[in-house]
Amino acid sequence: MLKNTSFIVVNCMANTTLTNISILHEGDFMEFTSNKLSPGEASQPIPFESDGNNDYWDISFFINGKRYVRYQKECGLRDNDQNQITVISLYEENFSVVTPQSKGCFNNHYDSMNIHTSANINVINQTGSPLHTEVNSKTDITSSINYFDNKEIPANTSSTIIGIQSEGLFSQSNFEIGMRSKKEGSISFNLGSKSSGGNTKVTAVDGSPAFAGFVAARSPFGFGTSYDLHLYAGQTQASKLINSFFEANAKAIQSYINANGYTFTFGEVFSIKLNQLQGLENSSCTYSTLSTSDETSEANKKKFKFTTILNNQGSISLDTIFNVNESQVHLNNAYVKNLQILLEGNLEMDLSNQSLAVELSTFKVYLEDYSIDFSALAKLFPVVAVILKLVGDITATPANLAGIINSNEILGITTNLNQIIIDDLNMLLDKKTVSANEFLEEITI
Repeated sequence: MLKNTSFIVVNCMANTTLTNISILHEGDFMEFTSNKLSPGEASQPIPFESDGNNDYWDISFFINGKRYVRYQKECGLRDNDQNQITVISLYEENFSVVTPQSKGCFNNHYDSMNIHTSANINVINQTGSPLHTEVNSKTDITSSINYFDNKEIPANTSSTIIGIQSEGLFSQSNFEIGMRSKKEGSISFNLGSKSSGGNTKVTAVDGSPAFAGFVAARSPFGFGTSYDLHLYAGQTQASKLINSFFEANAKAIQSYINANGYTFTFGEVFSIKLNQLQGLENSSCTYSTLSTSDETSEANKKKFKFTTILNNQGSISLDTIFNVNESQVHLNNAYVKNLQILLEGNLEMDLSNQSLAVELSTFKVYLEDYSIDFSALAKLFPVVAVILKLVGDITATPANLAGIINSNEILGITTNLNQIIIDDLNMLLDKKTVSANEFLEEITI
């Protein structure tokens, strides 16, 4: 065992800044993380212990939103490397592990991230107490998942984002992470091989409503990391209020829309008229937390951050009319199955006049199946018509559709689609202060 050994991380590029850097030594899980490394910048030394034989390194960083990753690169130290510094040298085309005296490992390639199903995973502790995590089980998954074994996440913080991927080309990987704070529970995930038609989803949550998992598809069409996996722990009293609303109003809202229709207007040129809606009564809130915002509150005002996961166990069928300027498309018999929505943002309550204002910052979706006529919808959106056509005709998978909705860039083309959705939803909310009583009257039919 080699002790008193350290590594540093160096951005060896002259004009390129690296972001969201994570360099992990797997044996003792000593890790360097940083939001940014400027051109030519080196990190402070990170102490680690080597067994003097087999050392495995996990490399992950971003350049202009593109992720570069390598899992389990073997590069072992030897006895003559004791008490010295190993250098992880990062380039755009490759990376090197430069050991002090022994052979080292130079010009190593990055993983393509296309062959295996890959994911970024983090744990978000929204409780007021430390959260202990353990890896209860794992099958055909890279050992980087062990980062969460016997790990403690401080109160009201998020863990480091760790990259994982399925090990077998045609395997269905899975793992379970146990979490313990004031309550105890676990979350199970499947990470499926696209090649074999596998699935990626939360398979079980034990300890609900204190714990929740969410799968957000990203990088559609197999380019880059496939998914973001989020594991949440928090106080979820707010979910009871939301479920009470669904129970009291879902059927009435559905009946009103089916009888009268309802038009959502986004700006001056875009609107959606909802003619028919079925399946809303199967909706529920599986997780919702409120925490004090970091922003300074004015007198008589309280600011909160919220995280909410909405879930529809079944199918939501729609009959809609899309209007853009003078053009119109009618979509009937469209549906989505087992839809989940992740919402995050800020909530401001004015105690002086009992009013509230809501602003979204995150909108992500997960779905298991859908039916939408993209060839018709593409007529309204010529900028993304090629992408919509590709989804509809070639790779019409739910993950690709969710990835398009969840992303602002597709196949290197900037779409800002996710940000547009968030902006339009905020426009719908009007980002204005509304009387709490008026708000309830407005949404209760």
